[in-house]
Amino acid sequence: MKLAQCPYEYIPVVLGSNMNSLGTIRAFRSLGVGGIIVAEEDGVACYSKYAVKTFIQDDLVEGLEKAGAYLASIGKKGYLLATSDDYALRVTRLGSLPNFHIVNNNPETIQACLDKTGLYPLFDEIGVDYPRSRRVEEGKDLLDIHDLKFPLLVKPVVSIHFSDRFDKATILHEEEAVKNYVERLKEAGLDRRVLVAQEYIPGSEQNLIYYFAYVKKGETIREVASRKIRQYPPNAGTTTAGLYEDIPGVCPAAQKINRALAFDGLHGMEFKYDPRDGKYYFLDSNPRTYLDISALEPTGVNVLQAAYLDFLGQPIDFIPKKVQKKVLWVKDHEDILRALFFNRKKYPDFTLSYGQYKKTLQGTVVFAVKDADDPKPRRYLNRERMKTLVQKIFRRR
Repeated sequence: MKLAQCPYEYIPVVLGSNMNSLGTIRAFRSLGVGGIIVAEEDGVACYSKYAVKTFIQDDLVEGLEKAGAYLASIGKKGYLLATSDDYALRVTRLGSLPNFHIVNNNPETIQACLDKTGLYPLFDEIGVDYPRSRRVEEGKDLLDIHDLKFPLLVKPVVSIHFSDRFDKATILHEEEAVKNYVERLKEAGLDRRVLVAQEYIPGSEQNLIYYFAYVKKGETIREVASRKIRQYPPNAGTTTAGLYEDIPGVCPAAQKINRALAFDGLHGMEFKYDPRDGKYYFLDSNPRTYLDISALEPTGVNVLQAAYLDFLGQPIDFIPKKVQKKVLWVKDHEDILRALFFNRKKYPDFTLSYGQYKKTLQGTVVFAVKDADDPKPRRYLNRERMKTLVQKIFRRR
């Protein structure tokens, strides 16, 4: 697969080398288009056959410069996609990049979306529901919140460089738990981070809905939604299994947000359905690609392809506007290990038997890494995990 022979002027350039990046670069394969990975470290996405060229540099700007020079040498340009909040923010701060089209290149909008409280004034104005919340400037201020009802969901206002050192989000059920949380923050050196505390919306993880759309000047062009089936930790964690299906109830709120922002690009948002009033409550905004994007293609609504082709001036009528088939996305062996074993140790109420687990793998299933068409990333991941296991064994001796 030679990039110089690509029929399009712009080549997908994916920032990052993790599972998100792997799913992102695979999303173009039915077009017969390969891409480029630019990242600060080697990772699973680099081993995909669709990652035709990789630029691994300690300095992201240097990597982009080298990728841009390569593209220019073959008469192409780059269609640049961020796969994390950090990349989304850093790229917009670079301004224009020679030889690249930056998807989602509005710094003010990106900044507002990544701040978990940044859109609340807008929501009050346009009538979008979100949990009762309080923003606190540092951890100790959580101790002074008395007007919200327990349980509280606490998380950083901006998650960049937080979840790699601490829990992504934490549910606190009583004042003593708040005190312990504040102490843990201090021990982790994160007590000066700005946080948001929200009244926790009841209901299982199946009520958590992820919405993803290609938006053009505020108009939603293509959209999909998926519901979490499993996450880890169970109450406030990262998706390990998600089901794409038709969930029309979430679309009006998401479309209203996109119109109000005059959003332009790719926009993911998380909502939670509240069975008490039948409403979908906004939780997070992610102006980038995301973990389970590899399952878009079999749903029929490949939002990423629609954005790419429309930018190129190509027709997208062949991409339907409604999910054609339910698709289950699974985070490979992590999903089964956590559902069967890890939960048993920490979250027994969420533990499944092997039989129960197998029953959930019905219909079309797409794995984050495992793929018969593209087997090398899975082999790479298995090797890396074996290395980690061997290192742990030797450290214990």
